[in-house]
Amino acid sequence: MRFLVASGGHKHLLSASQACAYVAEGIRQALPEAEVRTLPMADGGEGTIDALVQAAGGSVASETVYDPLCRPRQARLGLLADGNTAVIELAEAAGSALLACQERQTMVATSHGVGELIAGAVRRGRRRVVVGLGGCIASDMGMGMAQALGVVFLDAAGNPLTPFPGPAFNAMSLLDVCAVRPEAALNLLRGLDIEVASDVDIPLLGANGQARTFGPQKGASQLEIAWLERGFANLAHILLETSGRDVNVPLAGAGGGLGAGLLGFFGARLSLGARLVADMAGLAQAVDAADLVVVGEGCLDATTLMCKTPWHVACLAAERGKPVLAVVGAVHPAFASELFPTVAGCFAFGRDAQGLGAPEAARALTVTAERAVRNMTRTKAAPVGAVPKERAS
Repeated sequence: MRFLVASGGHKHLLSASQACAYVAEGIRQALPEAEVRTLPMADGGEGTIDALVQAAGGSVASETVYDPLCRPRQARLGLLADGNTAVIELAEAAGSALLACQERQTMVATSHGVGELIAGAVRRGRRRVVVGLGGCIASDMGMGMAQALGVVFLDAAGNPLTPFPGPAFNAMSLLDVCAVRPEAALNLLRGLDIEVASDVDIPLLGANGQARTFGPQKGASQLEIAWLERGFANLAHILLETSGRDVNVPLAGAGGGLGAGLLGFFGARLSLGARLVADMAGLAQAVDAADLVVVGEGCLDATTLMCKTPWHVACLAAERGKPVLAVVGAVHPAFASELFPTVAGCFAFGRDAQGLGAPEAARALTVTAERAVRNMTRTKAAPVGAVPKERAS
């Protein structure tokens, strides 16, 4: 039997490559004769660099950039073997995982380091940049990123704005901007093709927009969420006047509004991250060659249904008539499994995997994958389209 393991990572515990390897190990323990191929997946968040470098070939370089609080750090930059494409993860420069819990203040976090990574890709001669937006703590709509690339922000008197409280712009200045001068940045990036891999399909503004949907997750108060909504609307209006681009569109709200910023400032193309990575990695061809597809991530929750990695892979497999198993860390109690009908079985090693370290999670994932396959061979797997029969244990 031919298995394709196309799992995402388990946040802060296992990379997508590691998760795929441990699931594959469990499959082989249950079926030693099985043919198992691993194809790590990502959706623009953590693991996007590794997934694309592994699938397309290439290497990983390092750039010195600002972290979300303007401290220098070494950030990873993927350089694909085509000699033309660079892959950036916003989480490497503006990610919440870079900060201690007490430091995670979305109003003062900046995306400046993302701009530094884009500049680094240009210096290395890359003419296409894929920017993954997952895992962001900043909510500056790309102001810091644009500043790093040379965009000048002006106040009501036409004078250059000064960032507050540090050297890089953040969400605190969203309502102070009255005009922008992007000429220097546009000259620097002339001829550069920027493609945005949005990890969730969310607009910039409104009840289902970035501020109201992800503000609480980032620790923003109701007052701050209202500020962000007004600030996003202000900068969106200025970008429309400056570039003629409407940035309140699907996918643009991801990454603290950085998708909207990349679109408005530089004309970037917005793509669903899971689909973009799948296409670049050749997922469709790999699914066609498999008898069964295994998907996974750290926790199935409501965001999974927002076109995250397991959802996209499972839907693609179902379209091609392939049964799917989900092998995950946990299933959120509010997750509605009936909305995930493409999966024939869902197996988790616990409702709450947060207390585990990486070694324990690795062992648990291997055991869970073995259990899933043994259960499948006993029941001969449910047909494609069946509702999951087994809940998280």
